Amino acid sequence: MIGEKVGDWLIDAEIGSDHRGRLFRAHAPDDASRLATIKVLVGNPELLELFRGRVNLLRKLAHPHLVAYLGGGIVHDQPYYVCESVEGPDYQTLLRDGKRPNWPEVLAAALQMISALRHAHHRSVLHGDLKPANLLVNGTGTVKLAECGIARLFGAEVPPLGDNPLASAAFISPEQAAGKTPTKRSDFYSLGCLTSTVS
Repeated sequence: MIGEKVGDWLIDAEIGSDHRGRLFRAHAPDDASRLATIKVLVGNPELLELFRGRVNLLRKLAHPHLVAYLGGGIVHDQPYYVCESVEGPDYQTLLRDGKRPNWPEVLAAALQMISALRHAHHRSVLHGDLKPANLLVNGTGTVKLAECGIARLFGAEVPPLGDNPLASAAFISPEQAAGKTPTKRSDFYSLGCLTSTVS
């Protein structure tokens, strides 16, 4: 997909992947300095129909500690979404590089995430997949939460923990692990697990 035009963006490079899809860096055709991140999701026809309505809801989220959604659509028969590009590492990368934040930094990040989750919850959006890889730190130290609401598109799927102690399964709430419907409390349970892991 490198060099392809996807919606209003041109794909520059593939920058990652996980069990839900592939992640690309892109720029605006008329302004190479205006960057975005595009994720092409792996799914079935049922997911495509659910995604069409869901992405419009996610675009209404607007909070300084949530990675902003810029749109979405269908490419090569797969759904994709576009979000702001955050220049900086995620907490999974920091932890793997041995850069464990100190307690004041963890507390500051947790308070930012609480504010972001409340904003989403008040708009009937649950995150559903809090983990170090979804916490991004920009150049000013501001923490932004990525993929808010995306996990719900995949239903009750709980990926196995495998060999990665920082994977989704390490932070899910008991009700999610049991295949039950998550609630706002589920997100805050996961945030507690996440905070204890990165501190």
